Amino acid sequence: MLWLPQVAFEEQGAVTVQTQAPLGSMWFDGHFPDNPVLPGVAMLALVEETIFRHLSNIPEERASVSYRQVRFKAIVRPGHQLKLRITQFQPEQYNFALQSNGTLASTGTCYLSPLSGP
Repeated sequence: MLWLPQVAFEEQGAVTVQTQAPLGSMWFDGHFPDNPVLPGVAMLALVEETIFRHLSNIPEERASVSYRQVRFKAIVRPGHQLKLRITQFQPEQYNFALQSNGTLASTGTCYLSPLSGP
């Protein structure tokens, strides 16, 4: 787990989690030394972690993950309060919206498909 413990609010086909961009997290290492910014890949890691923890029936180690229509709209800094809302709109297809300190930071769609083989 790469994120701080989350407060989750689950309902049928959707989840909302609240967490914090961890101070001193490895995500901020080198990005950027005097002006830390959470990389987009870290935002997507939070999306994936939340989907596998709360919504998906596919085990994480048996899934292929892809994204479409991802938009990064605001900077996330260490210590920002994050609120992530994920809604399942088809089997293993999820829309997400991430807010940082109340400002929309990223949106997109995540697709999961099971890996074939043993």
